[in-house]
Amino acid sequence: MNLLTGLILRHPRKIIGLWIAVICAGAYLAVALNGRLFNSGYSVPGSQSAHAALVEQHTFPHPSAAQAFIALTATHPAAAALEQSATVIKAHVTHIRGVVLTGSEFDAPNSQSILLPVALAGTLGATQRLSEQLQEQVGHLTSHGVHATVVGQAAVYNRYGVISRQSLQRSALLSAPPTLVLLAIAFLSAAAILPLALAVASLAATFAALYVITLITTLSIFAEDTALVLGLGLSIDFALFMVIRIREARADEATTEDAITHAMNTTGRAVVVSGLTVATSLAGLFVVDIGLLSSIAAGSIVAVALAATAAITLLPAVLTVVGERLDGFALAGIPAIATRPLMWQRLARAVVRRRAIVAATTIPLLLLCAWPATKLTVSMKTFNILPKSDPVRHAAEQITQDFGPGFDGPVVVLTRSTTSEAERALEGQPGFAGVGFPEAGSAGWVRTFMVLKTRPDSAAAQNDVRILRANLTRRFGKDALVGGPTSEAVDFIARVDGRTPLVLALIALAEILLLTILFRAPVVAIKAALTTILSVATTLGLLTLIFGSGNLGFFVPLTLVGVIFGLSTDYEVFLLARIREEYLNSRENRASIVRGVVATGRSITLAGVTMSIVFFAFAISPLETFTQLGVGMGLAVLLDVVVIRGLLVPATMALIGDVNWWWPRRGRAAVSVPAQVTD
Repeated sequence: MNLLTGLILRHPRKIIGLWIAVICAGAYLAVALNGRLFNSGYSVPGSQSAHAALVEQHTFPHPSAAQAFIALTATHPAAAALEQSATVIKAHVTHIRGVVLTGSEFDAPNSQSILLPVALAGTLGATQRLSEQLQEQVGHLTSHGVHATVVGQAAVYNRYGVISRQSLQRSALLSAPPTLVLLAIAFLSAAAILPLALAVASLAATFAALYVITLITTLSIFAEDTALVLGLGLSIDFALFMVIRIREARADEATTEDAITHAMNTTGRAVVVSGLTVATSLAGLFVVDIGLLSSIAAGSIVAVALAATAAITLLPAVLTVVGERLDGFALAGIPAIATRPLMWQRLARAVVRRRAIVAATTIPLLLLCAWPATKLTVSMKTFNILPKSDPVRHAAEQITQDFGPGFDGPVVVLTRSTTSEAERALEGQPGFAGVGFPEAGSAGWVRTFMVLKTRPDSAAAQNDVRILRANLTRRFGKDALVGGPTSEAVDFIARVDGRTPLVLALIALAEILLLTILFRAPVVAIKAALTTILSVATTLGLLTLIFGSGNLGFFVPLTLVGVIFGLSTDYEVFLLARIREEYLNSRENRASIVRGVVATGRSITLAGVTMSIVFFAFAISPLETFTQLGVGMGLAVLLDVVVIRGLLVPATMALIGDVNWWWPRRGRAAVSVPAQVTD
């Protein structure tokens, strides 16, 4: 760290110039990035649904994975107008590259809807772009009173991606004013703009890095979403910690250079370790081996790494150039007033003095809030994931009403048999309203579409698919595969449920190892992991209470596990680093806890409140999964800052005593300093 600090102090303008170049490149690539990210990554490698999709791709001319429908709907029965519109659209579709009509039209019994099945060529990402182009071209080809809407998996995924981008941009704009106001109150000077400036720089670098990654591998749109939210929050956090530490040093009459050096050797190291622990926690999502979660992990890790990098390079370089003007435009004496620690002293001393009562109260309360998480289940919705006002959802709901609840998400059955054998095997299967005509492909495979009696994203439909798989396995063995959206959901949820315990164990172990190496205190590291697990469980319990068991999005709980572990460890690192610093100077456990809480209480609280503003703004989204993620992350941060770091951690550390800092064969020599805290 000394080498980096020396480089920054000698060449601050060169470092700023380099970051300006990165910001410009990031701004340019951020626009291009939108065209390279799609709502994808749901396939589970090695699963039956993934195997079915692969077999289809090689044995049938038009795989069902890219299948969609052009839904023609009329407000009132108008058979002639519907037929006329269908004829015009069918003639037009044949000239659109990548779009192929795959069968006869379906007429609703009430004569208010017609479905034209089409196949969209290419990957899931390509079909999303193609579905949007198809919608633009067929939307104006209908007769008066008839609406044409492209529905199906590709169209739903495309709309979800479009809405997520729009809501994310709106959330970022909504969070900016209150964040700036909070920072202005915190600093009461021009220093308030530094955290936001750092966030802009790190996010620009993040988008540039994500663009480069898309040249190598496929990323889901969720990589950009989570990168923006976490990058914004952590950049502001890291900047707050650094600026407050520098102002503390300057308050002791240190020069700007000495203050930066001191901050880099203390808070700067904590930023590096914090970034490493957050990234390690998020890396646990790679273990699940699903593209969507891997994209979330990749985007988040890049954002965290660049936020930390900007905090220890760009920020000190700017402060070196700004120098004494850091507190420009401040009212006389107000920055000093803003840093008075009286409230934190009273709180810390009260918690340490009544440590047993605090621990005995907070732990049962947190466990009580966590209890609903034992009943947590997830759902994987289809078109219902879209806002009610969305045209694709509206058309899909109309189709469901006219044709039946399972029509928009057929189950795809592949059997290595004759068409007659497949027909006999599938006839009368429980949970299905209809069975299509078997279609022979190459290599002896036969494909049959089956229509569920219930919504494809319902728990009942998923159970029917499991029963179907079991029945076909008994009859055909490995020569039977069940695919389609519902099967994909079954495999996705099974993979997440199966690997979540492993993810939790690996993340907790990584946190223990990292904190043990950092603080040379295994007891503190183990206790930190336990309190973080309690924080995760409590957040999931509260989220279950708010949204109801079974209503959480399929990727929400596991994503929250990685994010909460990382963010909780982030604040733990800053608090423990300061307590350890004080302990090494005094060798008095309780006194060092009080000093550590007093020194970091203001900055951790400001950082937590600021980050919660960002997360709750993210929750203001028409997409329910985004709302759940935003509420979950916002609650987790507030819970962590107020209860875990403010009460539970100092109380339990005071109870444990000097054992906190036990290390095998460590020297016992120390300078004794009178304690400032009494029982």
